[in-house]
Amino acid sequence: MRNDMKKKIIFIHNALWIGGIETALVSILNRIDYDRYDVTCLITSDNQQMSKNIPKECKLIFADRYHTVSFASPYKFAKLFGFIDACNYSTGIKTIKNRIARFFFRNLEEWLYGRYIARNLSDTHFDTAVIYSSKVAGLTLRSVTADNYISFYHYSDLRRVYHDNFGYDASSHIFAVSKNMADRLKEFMPKYRSKISEIHNLVDAERIRNKSKETQDLFAKDSFNIVSCGRLVDDKGFDLAINACRILTQSGFNRIQWYIIGEGADKVKLCNLISAENLDETVHMVGVKANPYPYIGQADLFVQSSRIESFGLTITEALVLEVPVISTKTDGGREIITDGVNGVLCDTSAESIANAIERVISDDDFRKRLSENAAKIDFEAQNNEILNRLYEVF
Repeated sequence: MRNDMKKKIIFIHNALWIGGIETALVSILNRIDYDRYDVTCLITSDNQQMSKNIPKECKLIFADRYHTVSFASPYKFAKLFGFIDACNYSTGIKTIKNRIARFFFRNLEEWLYGRYIARNLSDTHFDTAVIYSSKVAGLTLRSVTADNYISFYHYSDLRRVYHDNFGYDASSHIFAVSKNMADRLKEFMPKYRSKISEIHNLVDAERIRNKSKETQDLFAKDSFNIVSCGRLVDDKGFDLAINACRILTQSGFNRIQWYIIGEGADKVKLCNLISAENLDETVHMVGVKANPYPYIGQADLFVQSSRIESFGLTITEALVLEVPVISTKTDGGREIITDGVNGVLCDTSAESIANAIERVISDDDFRKRLSENAAKIDFEAQNNEILNRLYEVF
C-alpha cells in the first residue's frame, strides 16, 4: 500500500524508560500493521532506554526541552520550564507565590513548547493521535493536529493529578487497561462514562519467550527462587514482600532466595529493611534489567506484592513463561488471575503473601498445575483482539 493511502497515527508518551507502561507501548508498536498505518511515536523527553526495541518502521521522535535530540533547533524557553518545575518543589513562605507563578506560566510555557514541536513536525496532520499518558494530554493537543484523539489511562490511583479533562474532552475514546479500572474510572469521572472502556495491555509473548533464553543458570539449583519486578516505590509493596520473606524464614523455609528487579526512590529504605530483618543473604536487590525475562523464566515463583496495580503487565509476562504467580488482589491481579487455577490471589499484607507462598512451596502438584494452566492461555488470540479494537478506532 502506498504511504499516501496509509492512515497516519501518532503515539505520544512522556518517556521510554524501562517500565510496564513503556513495555506495553513498545509491544503495540511492534505488532501494529505497518502495511495499513504510517506510525510516528513522539516522546516528550530525552529518555531513550527502550528505544532500541522500537521497530524501524516506526518514526521515533524525541522532543526534549533541555537537549536537542531529534529536532535541528533547540527549545528556546527551557529556562522558563526550569523555573516552573522548581516551583513544584518549593517550600516555606515562597510556596504561595510560586504556586501562583506556576499557574500563570505553566500554560504559556506548554503552549510555547507545543508550537516548538508542531513546527518541527512540519505541522503534519494525523488521522489519529494516541495520548498514551495523561501527563502529555495538554501538550499533545497544543502540538499535534489530528482528526481523532484517543486517551489511555494506566493508573489504579484515582488522584486528580493523573487526569486531564483537556485531553478527555478531545478524545473519542478513553481506554483503561482493565475492566475493574474502567468501572472505577466511570464512577470517578462520570462526565466521560460513555467514552470509557477497557482494553488490556498487549503482551508480546514470542518476544518474551525468546528474550528469556538469552541468559542461563542464574540461580542455584538447590534454592527455591522467587522473583518480583517493579519500581521501588510504596505502591509496589516491596516492604510487604520483604516482611513476608522474614515470616517464611522464621517458619523454617530456609531455601528461599528472593530477587527484586527494579530501581526507585525507596531503594535505600528497602535495603535498610532487608538488613534490619537479617535477610541480606536471602533477599537480593538486583537493579533494573533491560532484559528481566531470564530471571522471571528461571524462577520457581513470581510474586507481585503491589498495593495498587491497574493491570500488572509483569503478571502476564510470568504467565507467558509458565511460571506460577502470586498476586495481591489489585485491579489487574483480580482480572488476570483466576485464584487457584492460573495463580494465587492474596490480601495486601505480609502475612497473606507469606501464607500464599507457603502453599505453593509445600504442594508440588499444585505448583505444577498452575504452570500447566498458564501454558493453556492463548496470548496470540488476546493480542489480535486488542489490535482489532484499536484498528476500529484508528
